[in-house]
Amino acid sequence: MDVTVRQDYASALRRIRKQLTLSPSNSVLLCLEGDVHLAQHNWQDAEKAYEKASFVQPDWSYPYFALGRLYAASDRYDLALEKTDRTLAADPHNLPALMLKGMICQLRQDYAKAAEQYERILTIRPNFAPAANNLAYLYAEHLARPEAAFDLARKAREVAPDDPAIADTLGWIAYRRGDYKWALSLLEESAEKLPEDPEVLYHLAATYCALGRENAAQDALRRALAAGKHFPGLKEATMLAGILTIELPSVDQTMLPQIKTYLDWDPKNPSALTRLGAAYEANGNRFKARAAYEAALASNPQFVPAMVRLIEICAAQPKEIDAALALGRKARDAAPTDPAVAAALGWTACRKGDYSWGHSLLAEAVQKHPDNPQWTYRLGVCRYHLGDIAGGVELVKKALGAMREDC
Repeated sequence: MDVTVRQDYASALRRIRKQLTLSPSNSVLLCLEGDVHLAQHNWQDAEKAYEKASFVQPDWSYPYFALGRLYAASDRYDLALEKTDRTLAADPHNLPALMLKGMICQLRQDYAKAAEQYERILTIRPNFAPAANNLAYLYAEHLARPEAAFDLARKAREVAPDDPAIADTLGWIAYRRGDYKWALSLLEESAEKLPEDPEVLYHLAATYCALGRENAAQDALRRALAAGKHFPGLKEATMLAGILTIELPSVDQTMLPQIKTYLDWDPKNPSALTRLGAAYEANGNRFKARAAYEAALASNPQFVPAMVRLIEICAAQPKEIDAALALGRKARDAAPTDPAVAAALGWTACRKGDYSWGHSLLAEAVQKHPDNPQWTYRLGVCRYHLGDIAGGVELVKKALGAMREDC
């Protein structure tokens, strides 16, 4: 139902209430009614609708999230806590009240107290998926208990395999553990069901980065940031979007603080680590650059941009030519049509003395990107060594002329 987007609220309420007369305990319809009231800042009516939905279907996470959003929008946290505490004084095992108290404490960044509420719920009902999901998120992001977080998220997934919020939590925990392919599967599933949730989109973007799919990551980040909403990870999503706009050849040492700040939050992100290495290279520090590229490859052994940069560093050292060739072959297997891989491996072959193979690879790269002066220069050098003196000199002159124009 898209009437709230069109702001046709009266029509929306008429249609929802008509359906509710036929199915008065339909939690989805009750939440839709709450959404319409919330869009109009009718806090009291929205609260009633969401509360009724949470009592009708206590295992569904959405009413609790919606109530937390309502209290945040109306700045009524204290009143909400008073209300839940009164309810819990009379009924200490009231699951919706405990769940809501946990949500409110979480939104107020009182993570220990929020965790306490979710833990109480799980002692009462060990398979209560919404509480297990929220507790897993807190353990992973704020309370430094990654293994407990993983176990809880998997348990929640088993209990509620179709819940997109749980898919997001487990997917993000899988990302933090370095299991990027599984993370991608879970987060794509979550994003398909929650296509406008900015936090889900940020998690998906970070995972795309880890797998070398930077264009897809940029698209997901644009969607996450387009609505202008606050969400957990907004600062980091904004930083990552800025980092991804920096093309590797354009990275310089002035970008080090920006890249390091993001890596404080997401230390294994291979896109950021590769740009960190490029910034160190621009600063003339090849030792730190190499360490950054190796860290990127430790995170994802098939992260091609880091492979290419590391090939170049190794190929420049005569004792490491063979290591560069081995890494180049691995990169070629991972990305057989990537011109940057062909260029790096081709130049390494030339450094080894195999000009015929090097020429084949460099010609392939230059054919795809004839405006790259470095690749053109190297192709010219290779031709020169193969005996095509005039052709080699012509290509070298062309490349040097393009380099002067770029200066």
